[in-house]
Amino acid sequence: MMAVQSVLGIDIGGTNVRFAQVDRGLRILRSRKEKVEEVQDLTSFLLTTIQEFMDQAEVPIGAVA
Repeated sequence: MMAVQSVLGIDIGGTNVRFAQVDRGLRILRSRKEKVEEVQDLTSFLLTTIQEFMDQAEVPIGAVA
């Protein structure tokens, strides 16, 4: 096995480190994606709530009283 590794130039230890770094990077990206999705959900909820408030308001928003 060592001969094959030396012929192909494979560094098993370094490969494991690179895979670990890629795996860590993917976990960070997934975490950030989940946070972005949470913010998008909250933003959508707030916009819907504001729209419902505007629809129910007796005086149109921006009207001069």
